[in-house]
Amino acid sequence: METETHPTLYRLDGDIVLSAVLTPASRQLFRVHKLFLAQHSDVFGGMFQVVSEDHITETYEDVPMVRMPDDDRAEDLAVLLDVIYQPS
Repeated sequence: METETHPTLYRLDGDIVLSAVLTPASRQLFRVHKLFLAQHSDVFGGMFQVVSEDHITETYEDVPMVRMPDDDRAEDLAVLLDVIYQPS
């Protein structure tokens, strides 16, 4: 399966990579900050408590990677992350 990084939500200083379905044959990667997401979302906060780095076996560019469920599309995740990172 092919992967591509998101053009604005792949931050080089991020400490977690979220992978979401872009097309049936590809996934999009978002490199973001666990602390920032946990502060703005109880769902992400809970996910990071349950899925500690000790339990993450997959990495991308040496950063822990979490595959989002296949019904979580990359476009939807991008909208959510945009709201978290750039509230208006």
